[in-house]
Amino acid sequence: MAAVFFRSLTLHLSWFIRSFWPGKHPAAPLSGYRICILLLGMPLFACLQCLHWLGFLADEIFFRAYRKVPVHAPIFITGIPRSGTTYVHRTLAADNAHFCTVSTWEALLAPSITERKILTGLRSIDRFCGSPLKRLVDHLIAQATGDLANIHAVTLNDVEEDYLWLLPAGGCFILSLAFPFSKWLSKMSTLQDLPDSKKKQLVDFYARCVQKHLYFHGTERRFLSKNAAFAGWIDPLQKRFPEACFLACVRHPTQALSSQLSSLRPARELFATDPDGSHIKKLITDVFTQNYTTLASLTETMPTTHLAIMDQSDLRTHDIVMLRLAGQRLASPLGELKSPSVPNKPTPIHQHSAADYGLKNKQIEVCLLPAYQAILRSDQRIQPETQDDGTED
Repeated sequence: MAAVFFRSLTLHLSWFIRSFWPGKHPAAPLSGYRICILLLGMPLFACLQCLHWLGFLADEIFFRAYRKVPVHAPIFITGIPRSGTTYVHRTLAADNAHFCTVSTWEALLAPSITERKILTGLRSIDRFCGSPLKRLVDHLIAQATGDLANIHAVTLNDVEEDYLWLLPAGGCFILSLAFPFSKWLSKMSTLQDLPDSKKKQLVDFYARCVQKHLYFHGTERRFLSKNAAFAGWIDPLQKRFPEACFLACVRHPTQALSSQLSSLRPARELFATDPDGSHIKKLITDVFTQNYTTLASLTETMPTTHLAIMDQSDLRTHDIVMLRLAGQRLASPLGELKSPSVPNKPTPIHQHSAADYGLKNKQIEVCLLPAYQAILRSDQRIQPETQDDGTED
């Protein structure tokens, strides 16, 4: 934990200092707006991370028993971003009698047990007063995320990706949108080229966060995680959690890539980075290439009892059937499955096209399509069968 702390401290200081070097990176031009964002946002962000680390320290003093909490057969929802992972997550998380997942406030504001104890008390007081603080924070989140809310709604109580736990460790890939010059952050989605020792430190840090989560909520339910960018983490996660099951969602590369680039545009605008979008296009294309290739390779080594793959086109038409079949394949019933409300269903609610981002069909056919096709041919792929799921498609 100490090694992770000191590396995180060094990384955050270097990102802040390098951000003020004019011309340091073409994707991070030092405009007046970006200076304001850095001067206002970085101190607040740094204070929040300091509070997290103080909370981690307090956990080691007052709640050290969390280290003995077992993590039995966790379920990790991952795959290719913009392929239906959010829908699958929210569908399964609705069965909170069987699954224990992570909400936005737990991932972003309280990764430590100590912080959760304090914030739970404050939330009770806030609810008693009519929830003014919750409304204020939800409003601030909506303002900060902007158009992203139309693509991926975010409020404090929504279930969310727990990769946000990695923010204090400097291991959250999303930070590359604010600091595009960081080579360290560019490795966080795939963990490629990362030394085994540092890879283990990050996975162990994440595992400790899982144990703290279960210590706080109890161990009666299975831990349910969703991280669309964790395709490159499957191998180290399986080694850390041998009983784990993985549900991976995929989508045709052209559609997935253009959707992801479209969804990241509001964040680029917020942080005033990558004005022409060329940097993020190359970065995300490289990440997608690696993740499709990784998934294709895993289909040759991981048994069907630990890895199930679902294509978004199948999820759109046979969602509950697909999830039931995945549970049968993994020998792991996925609880009481009910199709959530229509807004959560994986439908093309935001418009995007490959042409908008200059994506070349030839490039996709060479770099991405072969791996995607290999995934669809694999034994791990779940395909719908003719059976009544009790819902309307």
